[in-house]
Amino acid sequence: MSLKNISTKDYTTFRYKPSINELGVYFHYGIFYNVKKQNFEISKDPLQRSKLYEINNLDISEDFSQMTFDAQIGSKVNQFLVCTTFEFQVFINEFIQNLKQNGFSISRDDFDDIWIIFDKETVQHIIIYKNNNGKLVDSLMIVNNDVLSIIKHDRSIKEIPITKIEIKDNTIHCYSANEIFIYKLDSQAVVINVLKKIFDSIQYIR
Repeated sequence: MSLKNISTKDYTTFRYKPSINELGVYFHYGIFYNVKKQNFEISKDPLQRSKLYEINNLDISEDFSQMTFDAQIGSKVNQFLVCTTFEFQVFINEFIQNLKQNGFSISRDDFDDIWIIFDKETVQHIIIYKNNNGKLVDSLMIVNNDVLSIIKHDRSIKEIPITKIEIKDNTIHCYSANEIFIYKLDSQAVVINVLKKIFDSIQYIR
């Protein structure tokens, strides 16, 4: 059995898209949670789900900094070791452990497609779209171009720097110097909890 040591030193993406039954984490590989089978699968291409391989013997360390698992890709069984020192990735590993222990099912009331991109200890993008019967109801887009900013669509597109993001009563509050932007989350507690941990740990440039 060969060992593949994976570092999360580059970009990591967390994506939950209930509209297409997708829940996954992306780094050098893609790790997906198969809701029907209630298990995890891996893709060699983090951007595609065309070829998925079942993950076995998933184990996560007590401090959530290391994750090991096996997967048979082709004729070979490979063992994977994923190591991280970054807080956001630790939150993701804790989330994966929660799914392993408790399972996960997509609810009819999950309307938010959530996409978060990290670069080491920095949040680069937060993109949330609310879909209801295929219609876009609401959206939230936050980008990091040296300063974390919310994208505001009026007559033109504006980037408004924000000083804090928090979740209260399942609602995202984004604070700028002069305004508060609010986004109501329609997602499950386990997803909202990992978002809350991420938002509470963001370092802001003031």
